[in-house]
Amino acid sequence: MQFVLMLCFFFTQRLWSSSQQAAHKDVPHAPLAATLRLPHVWLAAVTFMIYVGLEVSASQWSFTLFTQSRGVPLEIAGYWVSGYWGSLTLGRIVIGFVANRISTARLLLTAMIGALISTLLIWLNPATWLALGALGMLGFCLATIFPSLMSDTPHRISAAHVPNAVGMQMAFSNLGVSVVPALVGIVGTSFGLEWISFSLVVLALLLIGLYISLRHGARSQP
Repeated sequence: MQFVLMLCFFFTQRLWSSSQQAAHKDVPHAPLAATLRLPHVWLAAVTFMIYVGLEVSASQWSFTLFTQSRGVPLEIAGYWVSGYWGSLTLGRIVIGFVANRISTARLLLTAMIGALISTLLIWLNPATWLALGALGMLGFCLATIFPSLMSDTPHRISAAHVPNAVGMQMAFSNLGVSVVPALVGIVGTSFGLEWISFSLVVLALLLIGLYISLRHGARSQP
């Protein structure tokens, strides 16, 4: 699939490059040191870290949560973890058809609220089937957040700082993959596996809070 994607980009590269070159031809490139002095850039980077941490933590620890703490059979739990990634993939396909019909801010807030509701259902566990279904719902809700946040970067910061800001966002995303799931695992082993689901709720709340702060802060950015 990656090879097919590469071929698609290869044969359509003129469509991608011409518009981008025209849009950024005369835009100056800010030094990295100048970008690092902008608090808003750091806030955006942390937002990406928390998002990716939530996405990966849900996938890495939900199997352990459902099998070792809630007694779900291994095969069923495995199917639902696969379903989590499947719904995330489906969500990114679906969002391609609706992204131009709704504002990015509304799309992101809707997705984040949906993710919060999903994590609450996983944590409260009113019924096993409902918590498992919420895992799939979580994947679908998270699908739009990363690409929408990334594409919205030029609207939050001046063009001169965008390349550096994107680089920081990607770097902190990788940090989120490494650090956040490890912290969730430490919480689960220290206080009990059910704390894994509570950690997901905390991450979803943090994500919403950070994004709201990001939106408000963007208005005063250079």
